[in-house]
Amino acid sequence: MFKRVVRQSKFRHVFGQAVKNDQCYDDIRVSRVTWDSAFCAVNPKFVAIIVEASGGGAFMVLPLHKTGRIDKAYPTVCGHTGPVLDIDWCPHNDQVIASGSEDCTVMVWQIPENGLVTSMPEPVVVLEGHSKRVGIVTWHPTARNILLSAGCDNVIIIWNVGTGEAIITLEDMHPDIIFSVCWNRNGSLICTACKDKKVRVIDPRKEEIVAEKDKAHEGARPIRAIFLSDGKVFTTGFSRMSERQLALWDPDNMEEPVSVHEMDTSNGVLLPFYDPDTNVVYLCGKGDSSIRYFEITDEAPFVHYLSTFTTKEPQRGMGYMPKRGLDVNKCEIARFYKLHERKCEPIIMTVPRKSDLFQDDLYPDTAGPEAPLEAEEWFEGKNGDPILISLKHGYIPGKNRDLKVVKKNILDNKLSKNTENTTPAIKTATSTPSIVFRGSMSLSLHFVFLLLTTLWGSSCFAKPAPFNVSMEGSGDEPELIFPIARTTHVPPSPSPPPNITATFIRIKDFLFNQVVDFLKENLLLIIVVTSLLVVIIFIVCCASAMSHKRKLEAYYPPKTYTPRKYMSQPSKAVEKPHNQIQDGKTTTAKTLREPTKALVGEKEGKDPRPKPKEVQKVEDVEVEEMQKDEPKKKEEPQPTTSNVTSSQPLVCSCHLRKANHTTA
Repeated sequence: MFKRVVRQSKFRHVFGQAVKNDQCYDDIRVSRVTWDSAFCAVNPKFVAIIVEASGGGAFMVLPLHKTGRIDKAYPTVCGHTGPVLDIDWCPHNDQVIASGSEDCTVMVWQIPENGLVTSMPEPVVVLEGHSKRVGIVTWHPTARNILLSAGCDNVIIIWNVGTGEAIITLEDMHPDIIFSVCWNRNGSLICTACKDKKVRVIDPRKEEIVAEKDKAHEGARPIRAIFLSDGKVFTTGFSRMSERQLALWDPDNMEEPVSVHEMDTSNGVLLPFYDPDTNVVYLCGKGDSSIRYFEITDEAPFVHYLSTFTTKEPQRGMGYMPKRGLDVNKCEIARFYKLHERKCEPIIMTVPRKSDLFQDDLYPDTAGPEAPLEAEEWFEGKNGDPILISLKHGYIPGKNRDLKVVKKNILDNKLSKNTENTTPAIKTATSTPSIVFRGSMSLSLHFVFLLLTTLWGSSCFAKPAPFNVSMEGSGDEPELIFPIARTTHVPPSPSPPPNITATFIRIKDFLFNQVVDFLKENLLLIIVVTSLLVVIIFIVCCASAMSHKRKLEAYYPPKTYTPRKYMSQPSKAVEKPHNQIQDGKTTTAKTLREPTKALVGEKEGKDPRPKPKEVQKVEDVEVEEMQKDEPKKKEEPQPTTSNVTSSQPLVCSCHLRKANHTTA
């Protein structure tokens, strides 16, 4: 017998092909957040992409048929106040998507059937429970309205979206950041990968760890872990030498891996996408320009390399289409949505077949959109496998049935809430309104609020109040929603008059919120204008100081020089006869600096130029001192020429005599 060299597989010749440019989604600003998530989520109706947004986080939802250039003004889902880190479509409703953000919240959105017409700032429900940013959101595969979220606070929370409640909270199981979370086939277990290099298999309802492996990959880079259809765990990570690895683990025996493969030394985190129908795993590295795919079998080495699809440009994210969204007539077994810097490019994985008939071996029955369990049944301990559907005649997306739970379902009542409230952005008050006094409010604002409240209260008794009166609150007083349209009139009824104190508080809160919103929207403009004003004031002050300094220096030179002396003041240099210079007797530098003539237009003893007050005061003091010294000088004998010259340094005048002799 001949030894079999090449393993037989129907997926050995799978090849990838990128679509044409007119079938891509162009001019999309993909998010640049440094978080290792896919940044893209796809279902048979829509493709959602996390994009750059100013003043918060947003993601774009596009119908699959809307290809080509996307307008910059295209509406987005923009309710988060921080960058969006992860998004995930509900497997049981193609119009419901969940998002996690840096603002520590998880929001659930319901997209219109034909896509967005205007931007959507208001979610259906906001799930608040994390103390740090939320980086992972994933839906339960078989139970309706169950959502899992994991944050950087090392906590996993399982929510009942229908009621907006946190049912299960897994604390103290992860000492560090959680890199990935994945449900198993029927949703009874989850596997997690943590920064402490451990891979854990957890039963969330019992809140206990079923299996755990320390140092599944010894590298410091992030680890990813997913469940396979047979219960095994597939992980990707890095070795101690920073080589990328993939490994297969059996939860019943986590001591040694079933199989380990080393790939290359790139730094990009490998994102695994698993097809449970064909047992093929696709590995997409962030920053790579290739997609590698492997087949998982029961034969050694268990993980078989198939091929690699390579492109020129690196990928910043990747979206994976569920099996029911593929084209079975073209033998398409996978479709990816590759994110470039400004574009989303679909990539089709095809098995080459000559026949145009339906291929049963390529398309076994796959999981459908119908949920076998409700949320309450799963929390009670029931498990259910996915309800399978056949793709022989193709998948035709039907109308999504309304989400129904035992308790009040927020998703079902979205439309009714919008019709009841004329302004959807304003929420009704709680049963016990909280009165919060802000100490930062000035006394003048309180006085203005009190005046407005008094005027409004006096007008309330004269005519019906233009407010919506609802008795769904505490029952003690009518609930006022401020403001609403004036078309809503309250019929005259013997209702108690509104409480002025409560109304004053609500008006104050409303105005305060308006001021806060204005500051949030125009914070950058306010900072720029304030900075410019400070710079202008500083320049004006410096100019004024310099001008004042120059005025002072104009009348009083630096101390190293002798101050000016005018004709009105007695000067020794002026009293000297003019012929002393001709005789060769020079004056000192001090005498040369003194002016010999009065300024133009100056009368004796007067200065025509205006003087500063400080200079005038100093001169007045000097004049008084000089007047006191004049009697003393008259009593003293006049110094002779020899005395004057002896007090001054001798200067050689030979050259002057020679010059006079030659001229003569």
